[in-house]
Amino acid sequence: MKLKLLLLTLLLTGWNYSQTNSLKRPFIFEDCDTVNSSFEDIQSCSEKKLIKDFNRSLITSKLDKIEPCYNKKITLFFEINKEGELHFTKLINRKHPYDTITIAKTLKLVNEYADILNKSKKIKPALNDKGIPSRITSSMIFHSNYIISEYLEKRIEEIDSEIKYKALYAHLDNKKYLNFYQGTQSKEILVYEFNPVSKKNIYLKKYASITEASSQYSYLKNLKYRTDYPVLYYHHYNEIIEIRKVNEEYNVVNYSNQIKDTILSYENFVSLYYSEYHYEVVKKSL
Repeated sequence: MKLKLLLLTLLLTGWNYSQTNSLKRPFIFEDCDTVNSSFEDIQSCSEKKLIKDFNRSLITSKLDKIEPCYNKKITLFFEINKEGELHFTKLINRKHPYDTITIAKTLKLVNEYADILNKSKKIKPALNDKGIPSRITSSMIFHSNYIISEYLEKRIEEIDSEIKYKALYAHLDNKKYLNFYQGTQSKEILVYEFNPVSKKNIYLKKYASITEASSQYSYLKNLKYRTDYPVLYYHHYNEIIEIRKVNEEYNVVNYSNQIKDTILSYENFVSLYYSEYHYEVVKKSL
């Protein structure tokens, strides 16, 4: 239950026709032509029924195989051709536009839904001002709602049962880059030293708890009161990378040429877990 839950709890917040002004009639979904009313009423009926049909489709159950990045906003671009066939043409993940693999997989699956829908002939094409079937292009903008946070909490619990340690805190201590990992099923703290020359993360010591580790590293005592702090240091493409937690978000900071630059942002630990930084932020064993 991954992307499935994300898509099933999306709220439609925008729908834009590129040719609305030149249309005599919008596209008609299923029985919305029985709505003998204005252009706007038919359009509203068709849009709502299309969204409802999409959310009820069996395709959504396949989307749980995709590892999402948990967006706050997704835009799906589509077209309905002169035959009334739906095709999704583009997806923009505004929070993580670089996530091309997830985007490609998602587009493939939503177009499987479109293929099923097209075979059912539920859509009638739009008509231009001369009453001739006309191709339209449009987009749907979605925002996730509060159900996502409940789902993420559950998914975090599942992840904690799959991994042994996850990055907790990072500290630049007397020119030493220290990384602290915390046990997910224990209170253990592992301490590593990141060597920016050898590019290795070297294991130093294990502590039974953060209280014990705090006796050696006093700055750990106030960690729970901080909302902005580094979680991990390591090398990525010959550059020092810092992953920093800012409230509930995780920012990836690049130290190229001694200039601090935030290059990516993840909304929560789950999205970071599914990113290319997965093997650095978690450790399954020593």
